[in-house]
Amino acid sequence: MKKILWISNHKATDEQLRDMADQFGSYDLTSLDNPKWGQIDPEFSMSDLEDYLCEFIPFFKEFDHIIVMGELSACLTVVAWAIVMEKPVWTPTTKRESKEVQNPDGTVRKTNVFKHVQFRCLYHPDSD
Repeated sequence: MKKILWISNHKATDEQLRDMADQFGSYDLTSLDNPKWGQIDPEFSMSDLEDYLCEFIPFFKEFDHIIVMGELSACLTVVAWAIVMEKPVWTPTTKRESKEVQNPDGTVRKTNVFKHVQFRCLYHPDSD
């Protein structure tokens, strides 16, 4: 059974869970339940960001695969750590449908609907 770490501000959707089963077979999913992931200061330097996220590193060793999405610099940091630890790392891709409605007061309401497409492999130690 594959142990998968889910790093995101959102829970995995039913569609994503089905895709994981198709892609990885039997799996045990653990969500990174840490509010720090969703509270990354946009003023951080990369050094500050690495210091902020470093407590996650030891946690990665327990998993066979890492799935990450979120703030780009934080995701890149996770990918860099995964490469060093030779852990496969993936990101979900989505199709976005955007709708805009003009309100009577002249403001515009924009709604985005995201639909899961696939898990894209960002790094796998066994690939060429």
